[in-house]
Amino acid sequence: MKRTLATLAGAAALWGSAIACATPIAQADTASAATYYTTVMTQTLPVPSGGVFPGKLNITISSDGVVSGWYSPDYEGATVSVAGGREGDQLWLDFGDFGAVRILATLQKDGTIVGTAAGLGASTLLPLDSPARYSFVATPQRSD
Repeated sequence: MKRTLATLAGAAALWGSAIACATPIAQADTASAATYYTTVMTQTLPVPSGGVFPGKLNITISSDGVVSGWYSPDYEGATVSVAGGREGDQLWLDFGDFGAVRILATLQKDGTIVGTAAGLGASTLLPLDSPARYSFVATPQRSD
């Protein structure tokens, strides 16, 4: 019995050190710096709106295309998590729990993210049950 426990303990220690050694290598392959953006959403459907919804976006895009970060509206509302993905210059971003807002966008050569947003609920401008759609622009902030 003692020999079995010693063998299991040795195997567990070996497995643990293998994981500990592999983890930094895996993280190095996917590490990238966070990018800060100012954002503007403008309602386009069902009726265009003259007002905008400004905010701040902070995301990291790993080398394997996984997007993570946070979004904070400028005026009201809580900071929410952002999850998504990137394939080439195409991005999808889910803001909030269970993708409450979905952004489908293109990453421009200058780093700007341009796309559309949906999922903010029905339009408050009309007594229709039609989902509102928004244009979305995120401009990267340059450090001076």
